[in-house]
Amino acid sequence: MRGEGDVVAARTDYATRTSLNLHWLLRSRYEWMNQYIPPEAVGVDLGCGAGFSAHFIQCRELILTDYAWQSFLHVAGVDALCLPFRNASLDFIIVTNVLHHLPYPIRFFREARRVLKPRGHILIHEVHASLLLRLILRLMRHEGYSFGINPFQEDFICTQPDDPWAGNNALPRVLFQDWRRFSEHIPGWDVVLDEKCECLSFLNSGGVTAKTAYIPLPKILLLCVDMFDAAVAKLAPDLFALGRRIALCAK
Repeated sequence: MRGEGDVVAARTDYATRTSLNLHWLLRSRYEWMNQYIPPEAVGVDLGCGAGFSAHFIQCRELILTDYAWQSFLHVAGVDALCLPFRNASLDFIIVTNVLHHLPYPIRFFREARRVLKPRGHILIHEVHASLLLRLILRLMRHEGYSFGINPFQEDFICTQPDDPWAGNNALPRVLFQDWRRFSEHIPGWDVVLDEKCECLSFLNSGGVTAKTAYIPLPKILLLCVDMFDAAVAKLAPDLFALGRRIALCAK
């Protein structure tokens, strides 16, 4: 990998890249969210990274935020565990590959419930700690994973609290593997979508922020990759799926 964490370089690469691979991946990560976002909605993308959501989300106002400062952000220095938004002020919250960086995820859901309007949505794209993802993490030595966590315990540390960019890639799988347990410990949410996704589309994207080698593909082959990914994510998610889409609605 190269350019890890360099969101400025990632934005430049996206704007100048001639191949469709990365655009195809990002489109699949964000466009599904629009079905839960009314045209007049106001929402926030927490930990937006390079701000790619702005290219795909359709709404009246999308507020780009991150913990770090970048010139394209609307609000910087935002802590997902203590959100700087008024009660019941937002229609939706986007969190893309953010949850696995949070040391205390239960606190995020409490804050999200506070700032969302009734029937507002959290729209999540996260990693799925399949066998393939764990193998990739070991080979690339990028972040890590540990299943020995309890994200439902208030003070249990799930990843390094002093490093906002540290990640535990097993956290989403532990958090969402049993929805009954999730509802018992984190009440107030209806699960309206939960599906596994991504395999080759991510591996051959060239990287979202950190850049990797890839093979440029025409649209027809990208469509074939989509069909392959959908098949393996459905038939063998814990072996091959690298991502997960989740939509939660505030009761």
